Amino acid sequence: MRIIRKNSATVVLVCVAAVLGACQPKATTGTVAILDLQRVADETGYSRTITQHIDGLRNTLQGELTKVQSELSTKLSEKQEKFGDKPNEKQKDELNQLFVNAKVQLQQAQQQAVNVVQRERDSLVLQLHDLLRPYAKKVANEHGMQIVMIKSQTMVFDHDPTTDITDEVIAAVVQAKANFVPKVDQVAPAAEAVSKQDGTATAAAPQG
Repeated sequence: MRIIRKNSATVVLVCVAAVLGACQPKATTGTVAILDLQRVADETGYSRTITQHIDGLRNTLQGELTKVQSELSTKLSEKQEKFGDKPNEKQKDELNQLFVNAKVQLQQAQQQAVNVVQRERDSLVLQLHDLLRPYAKKVANEHGMQIVMIKSQTMVFDHDPTTDITDEVIAAVVQAKANFVPKVDQVAPAAEAVSKQDGTATAAAPQG
């Protein structure tokens, strides 16, 4: 059973505004620059790097969830076998409670894995912001702009095309050969936490 639903390959980037350097007197296009961060990420290959990293984390967690599911299903089956084909009422109650608890615990493990993936994705987006900020700042300052805003339909209603610095930022990043290497800090702790769960949702519920 597939536990984690794979998100779209397109990396969703958080919209933020970064206040940049001092205003230059040569400004002719205003003080706010517009940056299409998604296009920068796509055209520099950073989107692919993030997607590959998230896929690796997701696969690791999926493997841990599968192990948990298998181990806990075995525990429930062993208890059912111990009680035999005709368990008494007390044993039936124990089996039912074990099944309910196991189902809840597995659901918690699944949700924990989903949360870990989302936290890691958010962390990677912030790391990418940190990498690109100096290039965006430099380009914006060259145009006498003080603020860089991430292009978004929800944040930027309209703008003068001359304020868009996306192409120049892409060129600057490519020229500098800036390498985006994600900092990995979620995989091992997350896998360990998920593997500590006790329960199963796959074994058939005990029959009363």
